[in-house]
Amino acid sequence: GLVTTLYIRQKGHDDAITLVNNNADSDFITDSLKGQLFSLPLPAGEYELFCIGFKGSNGSKTITSKSRDDLGLAFSIEPGRVTYIGQFITSSLVAKSKLWNIEYPSGYGVITYSNAYSRDKALFDERHPDLYNLAFSPEPLAEKNTRLISTRPE
Repeated sequence: GLVTTLYIRQKGHDDAITLVNNNADSDFITDSLKGQLFSLPLPAGEYELFCIGFKGSNGSKTITSKSRDDLGLAFSIEPGRVTYIGQFITSSLVAKSKLWNIEYPSGYGVITYSNAYSRDKALFDERHPDLYNLAFSPEPLAEKNTRLISTRPE
């Protein structure tokens, strides 16, 4: 499967915070999804998800690609609150073989962004019972069901 990296930084800073799925662990599994819940303690301030990276295989070689570096999907962290920024679903783009007329994974990826607040709040409370009393605040980064497509190889 695709390895996806989310690149986050505090506004006004260059240091990147990276969140990487490992495809080995999962916090939830459904008929169509397998995923991990990431939680990261951050100091209060303004942040942005500025880039998304993918690492996949097309069957013969590893493909690394990234979105543009200026996505600018902003969110705020406030003291005493848990900021929920949403669900990111990674899918592999498919290519079609001209020789064999079959489809295969291209190694490139697509991210679909949406909200899974109820499921993720329950998972968060299970993982972090000591934080149960904190407000769990959804902060949308973009319109729901936005597709952020990675098309540029590194």
